[in-house]
Amino acid sequence: MNTGKTLFAQLMDFLPWTTFTRIVERHGGNRYVKLLACTNICVSKSSTAIQRMR
Repeated sequence: MNTGKTLFAQLMDFLPWTTFTRIVERHGGNRYVKLLACTNICVSKSSTAIQRMR
């Protein structure tokens, strides 16, 4: 039985989210967002990339 975090959860914890948020704000990445913010898109694309590596 797995009691630890998944690989994806470990990778998401490793990312510097404060830096990511600062860059998004600096460049106005969420300016016209209605549904998915840049953070959600990054998580989604990262998940897809990991799944395709299998």
